[in-house]
Amino acid sequence: MESTARAGSEPRASGTDHSGLAIALVLLGLIVGFGVYLWTLASPDVPDFGDAAHVLPVPVELPDFALVDQRGEAFDRSRLEGHWSLLFFGYTYCPDVCPITLQSLGRVRKLLDGEGGAAAATQMVFVSVDPARDSVPRLAEYVAFFFPSLVGATGDPGEIDRLTAAVGVFHQEAQGERPDEYLVDHSSSLYLVDPRARLHAVLHEPRDVPEFVDLLRKVEAFERSS
Repeated sequence: MESTARAGSEPRASGTDHSGLAIALVLLGLIVGFGVYLWTLASPDVPDFGDAAHVLPVPVELPDFALVDQRGEAFDRSRLEGHWSLLFFGYTYCPDVCPITLQSLGRVRKLLDGEGGAAAATQMVFVSVDPARDSVPRLAEYVAFFFPSLVGATGDPGEIDRLTAAVGVFHQEAQGERPDEYLVDHSSSLYLVDPRARLHAVLHEPRDVPEFVDLLRKVEAFERSS
């Protein structure tokens, strides 16, 4: 009896499903179309730099946060205002990605200083995602090894999370054999913040220094309407 009842109801159910599907497709089309329309309005001329850099269609304003630099002085949102800043997130016990990237940034810094121009004023900041071990004295010793103008920042984990969440940085402590011996998985990208303390673009780590400097100049030169 149950089998017969289900079979008899199939034609009616099929008609109802097609109607619902048609409505759903129309709604989906409207949503997608409206989304594309908003994207076009937001920034119609965002340049395409391929995989080397991703310029945000709409800049993301960074929230207030309270960290300290390698001198023990306040490092907050105001330290990102009035000039371009290139942020790199890592930790001083990092065995490979961090020292390699910071060494490359040192060469970028040298080339920028030598050539001059607007990009030469770009501030470079190393933000620790391992505040439990990256104390101010340790951070000071670490950043000094790479180049004098490199700024280091550390602080309360909650404040670091506030900043990393705003720019989209992934970081997670990996289990170690001992509580004080562990690695931290983290993003290796560089985050470019504009003079209004807004996230402007995400760049890959510099593999070819002259190409990266040229890319940085072009990305910073892109003017928005917003």
